[in-house]
Amino acid sequence: MTIVLNTDSMDSFVIHKGRPFGGTAVLTHKSLSKLSRHLITNNPRVTAVRYHPKEGNDLVISSVYMPFDDSSTEHCCVFEEVVGVMQGLLDRHPGCKIIFGGDFNVSKSSNVAVCHMLERFCFANGLAWLDPLPDGPNYTIIMIR
Repeated sequence: MTIVLNTDSMDSFVIHKGRPFGGTAVLTHKSLSKLSRHLITNNPRVTAVRYHPKEGNDLVISSVYMPFDDSSTEHCCVFEEVVGVMQGLLDRHPGCKIIFGGDFNVSKSSNVAVCHMLERFCFANGLAWLDPLPDGPNYTIIMIR
């Protein structure tokens, strides 16, 4: 049996604009389930699993769903809150390899406040914000440490 951990990030939010659907999930193959555990994030926009291999560093894999940019002040506040949850995962799991993936609803090359917030977060934590594929979406992000 494969473990499926997910949340519907729209359950607790009232959406007036944008895409009123979405959520996060991390799928773990059943052969790895005994070596993996769900990490509590206390935020429906972030789901995380820690994998403890028999040898080598532990790996934290996280799925993130950032809010749709409706140009409101609330958008920036929710975005900052989710970045704080991501920082908390990094702080609570030193020495682990970390992967943040998901829909961040921001382009790497955009000149908006939330893009600069993510750039500072990556720089401060030694994360690599990978470039998008040439023909792929540029709002889905993978960050690795």
